[in-house]
Amino acid sequence: DSIIIGAGMSGLAASIRLAMAGQKVLLLEKHNIPGGLNSYYGRGRRQFDVGLHALTNYATADKKSGPLGKILKQLRIPYHSLHLLPQKQSRVVFKDHELVFTNDFKTLCASIKQEFPAAYPGFLSLIDDITGHDHLNLHAAYVSTRARMAKYLADPILTDMILCPVLYYGSASEHDLDYGQFVIMFRSLFMEGFCRPKNGVRTFLHCLTTRAAEVGVQIAYNKEV
Repeated sequence: DSIIIGAGMSGLAASIRLAMAGQKVLLLEKHNIPGGLNSYYGRGRRQFDVGLHALTNYATADKKSGPLGKILKQLRIPYHSLHLLPQKQSRVVFKDHELVFTNDFKTLCASIKQEFPAAYPGFLSLIDDITGHDHLNLHAAYVSTRARMAKYLADPILTDMILCPVLYYGSASEHDLDYGQFVIMFRSLFMEGFCRPKNGVRTFLHCLTTRAAEVGVQIAYNKEV
């Protein structure tokens, strides 16, 4: 009934959902392993991930409302099968300043208060704006993130330090991005945080291919379209 081209994470997830809805699904992959942009390879005893190395929007097993919980529920994949390890610490390091953040948002707040005490009240106002913003409105007009942040943060170094990982992970342009996208990325990176499966991307792919087999998806490798 349905043919999916590419056994990356999206192709695997799409094929699982279609099969769960009663479709007979064929998944075609030109490589001899799944993964697509998030593949893997080995050199001797060392294993390397290609693409995905960390997962944002970290959530514990009891949180069902976030992106991770919703995806796992839709695919019927148990949380514990991912073997997620939360990050211990990340840093944004510039010449004269360093920001530290963990999966506890208070760590970032304390770091900004220490490094940029004069800008801290404005940062708290920015957080109020972020948490109150309707980032899921697909019809919202483009708003410059830098222009929006300038209303709250007078220090351009702090602005750049906050934007550095956000732009790295989620922007198609070099110096700015839409404010709605910024809110999504800020919440994902700083407020919810990072995790990593114990054995890297193979853990995700094993869960997806196992689930695909359970619902009857036929995967054909070495089949380029």
